[in-house]
Amino acid sequence: MDIAGWEVFPCDPLHIQVYQEAAHCGVHRTAHAGESCTSEAVAEAVDQMRVERIGHGISILQDESLYQRVREMGTHFELSLVSNYYTGACKTDYSDHPAKRFAKDGVNFGLNSDDPGVFLSTIHDEFDIAKNKLGMTEEQLIQSTFNAARASFLPENEKKDLIGQLKKNYQLSDEQCI
Repeated sequence: MDIAGWEVFPCDPLHIQVYQEAAHCGVHRTAHAGESCTSEAVAEAVDQMRVERIGHGISILQDESLYQRVREMGTHFELSLVSNYYTGACKTDYSDHPAKRFAKDGVNFGLNSDDPGVFLSTIHDEFDIAKNKLGMTEEQLIQSTFNAARASFLPENEKKDLIGQLKKNYQLSDEQCI
C-alpha cells in the first residue's frame, strides 16, 4: 500500500489508522514523506504509519537522531533525484543532495524514476545523475539496485529470483554479492 502525492503534515488520522491496520494484517507499506515536508513527516511515516519504505525521505537529515535510528532499522528510501530537482527539494546542481550522505553511510536506498510522464525522466537519468553529479561509485549504484530488489514487495520466491538475475547480470558470485 502506498500514499503519494504532495505531502501534507500531519497526515490525516484516518490514513494513519489504515496504515496501522495494514501493518497488523501484514500488508506491505510505503509512504511519500520528507520531500516537501520536514523530517517530522518521515518520523510520522516510520513511527505511526509503520512503513517499510519511504518515498524520498530526504528531509530526514534535519534530525540526526531520527536519521541514525531509521538507518539502523534498515528502512528503505526510494530516492528520485529528478523529482527532487523539479520540486525544488534540492539545489539544481545536486551538490548537497542527501543521496550523497546516504551512499557514504550505507543507508538502504534505491534509485527510482518518479512520475516519468510528468518529469520526462527515466531510471537511466536517475543513475546518470547519481554517477555524474553526485559522484556515486559503480559499487554504490549496484548496491542501490540490490537494495531496491531486497526492499521490493515481491513474494519471497520471486524476490530471490530477481536477486539471482541481478547477480547474473552484474556477474557477481554469492561471495561478491553486495
